[in-house]
Amino acid sequence: MIYFKISILAVLLFLLYLLIFRYKAPWVPMYKRDLARLDQLLELKPGNNFYDLGCGNGRVIFYLAKKYPQVNFTGVEISLTLFLICCLRKFAGNYKNVKLKLFDYMLLDLNQADYIYAFANKLTIEDLARKIEKEADKNLVVLSYCFPINSWKKFLVAEENKPGEKKDLFRIYQYKKRDV
Repeated sequence: MIYFKISILAVLLFLLYLLIFRYKAPWVPMYKRDLARLDQLLELKPGNNFYDLGCGNGRVIFYLAKKYPQVNFTGVEISLTLFLICCLRKFAGNYKNVKLKLFDYMLLDLNQADYIYAFANKLTIEDLARKIEKEADKNLVVLSYCFPINSWKKFLVAEENKPGEKKDLFRIYQYKKRDV
């Protein structure tokens, strides 16, 4: 009987793993202590649209949505499990300025965004940069946690490094996409 229970548990854990990690990057949230550093790079104004692409459990958008109730936040997540966690957090916190989408952000229209935040791996962040460059027709700010957008060096305006950490760990890269 014990082997049966262990087998069932192993199958359930494997299914959970597939639900969360089968997409472009595994879910790894931004460290809570880095949320304030991200906030310092932003100049959010009422009516701005902030997109968190691959929002995971919503840590970034819910932190910012509480501080900026006049800003519109959109969290986009492809994992059903993480999306449902975000929905629960939105309901529990009564966030009126947060929209959530269960969607692949590579298929999403980003023209309404003033700010785009992503914590994606090296390959995915480059794919996203190509999409933004092709589609976005206005100035916008793109923030990447940990991974630089190597093809966007001309747009880099800030490189926030965590005090006391190794040079390349936990950086926040800020890019301003503008017509050049």
